[in-house]
Amino acid sequence: MRFPISITPHSQSSSDLNVETIDSTTSIVRLNDRETLIVELQGKLELSFSDQLDSVPVEQLTEDDKELRLGLEIGKLDLSNQEKPYLRIGNHQLEGKFIKLTNPLTVLRKTEWKRKHEDGGEEQGFDIVAIVERKLVFSKRPHPIPIS
Repeated sequence: MRFPISITPHSQSSSDLNVETIDSTTSIVRLNDRETLIVELQGKLELSFSDQLDSVPVEQLTEDDKELRLGLEIGKLDLSNQEKPYLRIGNHQLEGKFIKLTNPLTVLRKTEWKRKHEDGGEEQGFDIVAIVERKLVFSKRPHPIPIS
């Protein structure tokens, strides 16, 4: 099985997406209706789609610059071999491993509704989107893939 790893907007509903980006080194990947994984990369992922934006920290990007990165596919995740999952980014292939989390994590999404209390306070609701029990760690150096 191959899954695209993309930078995705946070504003979309997670039920519409296969991948939700948390930051540049961690993504949440929904494999199917039953399992959601965290994908963890060791090191720095540099995107070269715009030389001008490469040197600018994410915090300093304008909204237009951030829009350029949304939906940008950064690699393909190959899970056909459960013992050795692979992530291919450009001409490089990374070998990963599955790690069971000691304490499962819950992915939450804010709901649209708010409830007002008599004392003037508000209560915000959350939906449980997924429970993450495993993560996929890519900690080894990438192997170059020759272009044929």
